[in-house]
Amino acid sequence: MGAYDNPKIAQVDPNAMARGITQFQQSLNRAGGKILAQGQKSRKEAEANLDKKQREEASRMRDFDRATAETAGTAAEFDGVTNIDKQGGFGTNSSQIKFEDEVGRNVSILRDQLDSAIDALGQDATPRQIQQVTNEYTLKAKKFKGDLDVLAAGYRDWQELSKLPRDEQDAIVSSFNPELINIYSSWDNGTKNTAISMLPNGGFTIQEFEEQSLQTGSPTYAPKGAGVNMTELSARISQGEPYFKQVQELEDDDIIDFLQTQVADDMSNNFSSYKSFNKMDENNQVIMKTVKGKPVAQTVEKKVYDPNKTAAYYNTPEGETFIKDYISSLSDGDKGTSPEALYQSMGSTDVNGVFAPIGGNDFSEDNLFNAMKDRFVNIKF
Repeated sequence: MGAYDNPKIAQVDPNAMARGITQFQQSLNRAGGKILAQGQKSRKEAEANLDKKQREEASRMRDFDRATAETAGTAAEFDGVTNIDKQGGFGTNSSQIKFEDEVGRNVSILRDQLDSAIDALGQDATPRQIQQVTNEYTLKAKKFKGDLDVLAAGYRDWQELSKLPRDEQDAIVSSFNPELINIYSSWDNGTKNTAISMLPNGGFTIQEFEEQSLQTGSPTYAPKGAGVNMTELSARISQGEPYFKQVQELEDDDIIDFLQTQVADDMSNNFSSYKSFNKMDENNQVIMKTVKGKPVAQTVEKKVYDPNKTAAYYNTPEGETFIKDYISSLSDGDKGTSPEALYQSMGSTDVNGVFAPIGGNDFSEDNLFNAMKDRFVNIKF
């Protein structure tokens, strides 16, 4: 017979079973508690790690965000200025957008480039590597803000100076920074077709555009002129270069004062003569003397400028050099004027605000010399 042919009924101790079940349950509870506690600890560590990561990310981006946010304050100075929408390329869309949006578009490009540069580092990138990339783009954002500040300051000057008739003191001379003048002018005359682009070296340029296609409802634009490198402009301005050269009016009295100071050196009397003047006392009264029993004014001989001699003298090589030296002297020093500015000051503005250069001739060194010579010859003392 087999072992199971006559099985015995197993004797089970209910109390022992109960104790075993209780102990098993207690063991499970203890293990579960440990698992739960370990899970809570892991969760807290994970949360702490995420918080640390987020804090690092926030700290890393803080300077970049601050730099880009500050551009909004500068962009607001261009309130009312609009630009062509460059979305999709240079001037392919005719819609008008605010300058603030154009600034924002470039800020978005910077942020996208920053994100792409960080992604390119890969998942194994160290915090230092990420910070270095962030610092690079933060510097670009600050450069953009600085370039906008300079552009805005120039526009404020433009708004004041462009109101002056072109032949008046401090008026803008059109031959200096013409591209910048054209951009500012486009903002004022209604065309406003300008757009900002980021250069490969991290700088920024602003470009004027002109409508190229005549297709109704869908014009296209092409670059007009060379544009202005905003970053290079900022550097030149920081070194003391002005945004604009300005007219320095040359009054007849200025020329007279100069000629009178040159009389003493006119040893050959090319443009001077001796003339008799009444001698005056300290009360500005004529000093009298008696001649043959009659009162006669006392006189004194003085060497003075003689306009009657000028026409002949200024036609000589020596006279021409004299005038050219005077023109050169006006551009000496920090407050000197440019030949173009001097020539512009000799033009005139009509009642309709239309400027015309002297004689209707555009600037050239010969035209400036001839205009100055004419003033020297015909000036009234």
